[in-house]
Amino acid sequence: MSTHFVQKMKNHWMIKERIKLIRLQKAKNASDFARQLGLETRTYLSYERGERNPSLEFLQKLKQDYNVDLNWLLTGEGNTFSISSFNRKKTENHTLKNPDRIIQKLRAQNDLTIAQFCTITGIKEEDIVDCINNDSFLSLKDALLIVNNFNVTLDDLFLN
Repeated sequence: MSTHFVQKMKNHWMIKERIKLIRLQKAKNASDFARQLGLETRTYLSYERGERNPSLEFLQKLKQDYNVDLNWLLTGEGNTFSISSFNRKKTENHTLKNPDRIIQKLRAQNDLTIAQFCTITGIKEEDIVDCINNDSFLSLKDALLIVNNFNVTLDDLFLN
């Protein structure tokens, strides 16, 4: 097993600890923190316990409301919080979007069919087609597959 794969798995399992750390650094109990983020307490706790992957909307709220650096949250690299007030302001003016345009752009730049794009990323073809047609939203897992295979960030995919 490659060390890169092991590190990625370690980072995946550590997201729950980083979510809890943010809450504790803000001195909030789980129910108050969940309420402020617009979640049911049990949904939030399922993220904190690692029972479910956090939703993209949840990640966006952490970034907007608490200035959490998503790269740190997902990989453990970098700073916990974005330091620049410019970045904080820039994030507050963005909204979550479906990354269909970026997927189309990546396909065009790399001259890829949908099938080829799916082979490279490991995403199911029907999921990409649904995303492109705006029939469904891209999952965090699929977004991370795109980030890991192309020169894009989560911000590129989901913020407009």
